[in-house]
This record gives sequence, structure tokens and C-alpha cells, in this order.
Amino acid sequence: IGPFSAVFAGQTYRADPVTLIVSDASGSASARTSSSARSSQPAAVVSSPAAKRDTAFYKGDDIFLKMEIAKTSIYVNEVVPLTMKLYVDSVGLKDIEYPTYPHEGFTSGEFIKPLRKRGSYGGRGYETLEFRQELSAFKEGDYVLGPARVRCKMMSRAQRTTRRSSIFGVSVFMDDPFTTGYETYSIELESNRIPVTVLPFPEKGRPDDFKGAVGVFSLDVEVSPTKVKVGDPITITINVSGQGNLDTVTAPEIKEDDNFRIYEPVVSKKGNKKTYEQILIPRTDKVKEISAITFSYLNPRTGKYKTCREGPFSVRVSEAPESHQPFKMVAMPSGEHIFHPKEEFGKDILHIKYDIGKVFPEEYRLVRKNYFRILQIFAPLFFLIFYFVYKKQERIKTDRGYARLLKAPRKARSGMKKARAFFDKGDFTGFYDAIQKTLEEYLGNKFDLSRGSVTSTEISAKLVSSGADADVITKLNEVFAMCEMARYASSVSENVDQLGILEDTRRIIDYVEKM
Repeated sequence: IGPFSAVFAGQTYRADPVTLIVSDASGSASARTSSSARSSQPAAVVSSPAAKRDTAFYKGDDIFLKMEIAKTSIYVNEVVPLTMKLYVDSVGLKDIEYPTYPHEGFTSGEFIKPLRKRGSYGGRGYETLEFRQELSAFKEGDYVLGPARVRCKMMSRAQRTTRRSSIFGVSVFMDDPFTTGYETYSIELESNRIPVTVLPFPEKGRPDDFKGAVGVFSLDVEVSPTKVKVGDPITITINVSGQGNLDTVTAPEIKEDDNFRIYEPVVSKKGNKKTYEQILIPRTDKVKEISAITFSYLNPRTGKYKTCREGPFSVRVSEAPESHQPFKMVAMPSGEHIFHPKEEFGKDILHIKYDIGKVFPEEYRLVRKNYFRILQIFAPLFFLIFYFVYKKQERIKTDRGYARLLKAPRKARSGMKKARAFFDKGDFTGFYDAIQKTLEEYLGNKFDLSRGSVTSTEISAKLVSSGADADVITKLNEVFAMCEMARYASSVSENVDQLGILEDTRRIIDYVEKM
């Protein structure tokens, strides 16, 4: 390819030719460049059968991914932070996806918002993007975490100057579709692996009430009220707070006996505190106290168990008044008599109705009206409509490809309006950016492809397999090529019929929509 030359300020600048070797698609592809052009190309992009949708594995010192874990020897149910750092220097990145990695034997929490920092590795300065997540092991044994993989788009200057590009100066973790003067490569990064040993709970010193809580916790118990009558509820509020896996913390056990009737606790969780509200009903006025409540956990820092204890709690229980006691049947020598509590007038007697109220003839009953019968016919129809709408909404929530397929036309119409607005303002750079973004989003949604996988080659293959017209495929490639050319050559916007490109884009979308 080349050589190329350009005239600027009366001087001619020349670039040496570049030799490109293209191998068969089934094999590994490599590019060899002349020494003068080698510095402006990405370090090493190696295609692999495992890399799908035109995404290649990247190996080099400019971009790499490292996985780090706070501890490699942990207990079952212990929470341990995991960090994946993306190191970048001399190139820009965009459309960065969250890492994916195998983690057999572990449960993972949600990713915390990625943190951007400036750091160094091996004596070289890098911009870093940190992905942080908490892991918890649920089964003892030896495991291997990773390797983690991150997909993104690498943006490399066509001719790199001595000024170093910042990962954050181009587009990091943002949907910024185009940056003039950069070549874009869809790449996949792979991190190191980390062996982790998950230890079982120690047998030595294990308390009887230990139920699997691992961390550093504190226990707080409140009892209210402390003065009640037999049959009145007493609420025990148990708060367990601290650092650790609260999902494995269970309510301290309060055993039911002849003194209390006990109900299942109500559980709530907020931040690093878990609360249990338990109801106790005293059965007798002989109750003087509620037994102490204990909670045991394993401290992963020391490897030893610790038991928190609160109580016992003093309470005063009095007899219920006679009016609250149940009916009593007492046998008397003269025969059997039933004594009832004193009745309260107006509460337990149904009074005689002196006024019959408003009455109607039988033919005025609702079930005899014609409109009521018609409503019974339409009721199943309304139910079917509701059912189909409900099933459609459920499918949209669970079927990602179907949801993307439905929103494709709406997104395309919005993108075409933006492109027309840029054209009316005379902003041809924005016009071509909007056209390319509209096609990428529409075709990505239509064929369920990620933004990084939407290329003219991939889409052409999809359309050919779907039996699309060859003219449409050719026109699509021409529009993609024109948009790419417009990013590097400003003269294109002066010599091309933009309205024709806008109309071609509309026809392509209409054709694909009818397939």
C-alpha cells in the first residue's frame, strides 16, 4: 500500500509503502510492515478461532489486562475483593465492555463503577481503568479464577506523533462513535489466571450456634415493650452489622417453650446491617425474663470463632383481665350452667331493621340487562388482549435479541433525523458520523451484534445468508466506505451528494426491515 505523499506549506512529505500479507480466513492473520511505518501500528493483533465476530486477541505492552485478588487462601463464605486493571499507553480505547471470567465455586456481586487512575507497571507509566467486584466462595477446594476477558475497540493514530495519546483523551467507557485521524480495531484482551484455595470451616472451637457467618460483626438487641399482659406481643429487634457476607448471616435462634409462642422473624437489609424483628407471645404470667441471645461467626483474619452475647432481658408479664379471657363453662351441683362475659350493646348484637330501604322489581336486576350480557362477551376478548400484551412485555424483558429487534426501527428513525439536521446545518462531518452510527446501531440491533462487531464484512455475510439483493449489499458497502473516507478526507464532503447517501441509507434500512 502506498507510497503516499502530501504537500504542506510548500514542502512535500512522503510515507514509505507498507507491505500487507493477508492469509486465509481459517488461519492466523499477521501484518508485516516496513520499519519506517511499524511505529504507527498496534503492537500485535492475533486472530484466533475463539475470537468471534471479527474480534482479535491483542498481545502487547501498550494495552494489557491484569487480575488481582486480595487473598489466595480464603474460607467458605468469606468475601474477598477482586480487581481487574486495564493498562493503556500510547493508544486510545472506546466501547469497553465489562470483564467476563470463569469463577467456578464462587458467587460474584455487581461490578462497582470503574475507577480511572494514573499508575505504573514495570517502570512504565499507564492510564488504568479498574473493575472491582466482590467474590464469595461457597464450596471448599482448589480453584482457578480467570482468565478475564475484555472486549473493546482500539484506536491507533494513522501517523503517530511524539505526543502520547491518553486513553481518556479519546473515548473511554463512552459511546463516542468516531474520532478523526484514528484507525479502529476490535480487540479482546486476556488477563492472567489466579489459583485460589478455599478452606473449610475449622473444627476446633466451633460454637454450637455457628451457622456459616464469616466476617467481623457486632450484635445489638432491643426488647420492647418490657411490661405486657399474657397474650400481648413482645418485639425483639436483632441487628447484625459489620464487614462480611451478610447473605450468609441467619437469625439467632430463639427456641419455643412453654413460656413463649414464637413467630418467624421479618428480615430487612440495609448497607452493612441486617435486621431481624421477631415476635414473642408470653403464655403465662410466670415469665420473668427472655433468655440471652447469641450470635457466632468466624473471623477470617484470625481463623478463630467469636460469639456475641446480649441479655438476658427482664420483662414483667401480668394476668390478662377477665374481659380478655375466653368463655368458661362451670359445672354446678344443681346442674350445668354456662356463664358468658358481659355483652356490650351495639357490638355483638344484630339489631332489628325497621326500614326495608329502597327496593326494585326483579326485572331491574343487573344480570337481566342487555349491556351486562354484552360485557360478558367482550370480557374474554379483553383478557386475551391483556394476555398477549403481557407475554410480549415478558419476552422483551427476557429475550435480549427480540428486544433489540423491536427497537431497531425506532433508533434508525431517530438517527436519520439527526443526519438530516446535520446536513441542513452544513455540518458534513456530523452528517457522516450520524449515518455510520445509525447503520451500525440498526444492523447491530437487527442481527443481535455488538457495536464492535458491526463491520461491512460481517453485515454482508449476514445479508448474503439471508438471501438479500446483491445491489443492496453493494450499496451498503459503498455507504460504509464513504463514511470511513469522510473521516480522513474533508474534500469528500464537498464533492459527494449527501442527500443521495441519506436516501440510500433510508432504502437500505427499509429493505432490511422488510426481510
